[in-house]
Amino acid sequence: MPASPEDYMSAIEALNRLQTRSSGVSPNKEDKLKEMYKFLQRCDISMDKLDQLSVVHVTGTHGKGSTCAYTENILRNHGYRTGFYSSPHLLEENKDDMPLYFPFLTVLAFHVFLQSKIDVAIIEVGIGGEYDCTNIIRKTEVVGFTPINFDHTGQLGASVESIAWHKGGCYEGKLFGIYCRST
Repeated sequence: MPASPEDYMSAIEALNRLQTRSSGVSPNKEDKLKEMYKFLQRCDISMDKLDQLSVVHVTGTHGKGSTCAYTENILRNHGYRTGFYSSPHLLEENKDDMPLYFPFLTVLAFHVFLQSKIDVAIIEVGIGGEYDCTNIIRKTEVVGFTPINFDHTGQLGASVESIAWHKGGCYEGKLFGIYCRST
């Protein structure tokens, strides 16, 4: 039986309680990925299971969502079953040992993708960087890098070079990459 509009609104309200206006970058950034491991384990998602996903991981300042949408459209038109994850929300610490909004949706997306046995997962980073919770992915088939500009300067640095260095942290040691230029 389909969910009622009231059920849907109740679920949205519950998710929105996990979201805040704060950037949510804790003083100890490394803990963010440790938390992601913990939340994945709670959902019975091992790193080996996560490695089964064929991933297109996209970072940058402008055009990440559009790049993901174009990529998904191209892959679907070529017969691939895809999963598309994109969420620009920012976070802050939560007292109840629950994942915050973005990590929660990230774990949920991984769970749905694995259960659905998709061919390709197209995943947009949060703010990007080496401690972004989407960077829990160990295997990436293709990476996308959209144009870099000033964003999240409190977390990524005050120069374009620093922001680019942080955003590039998602792809350190990965072999493939694409650069998508917006017009």
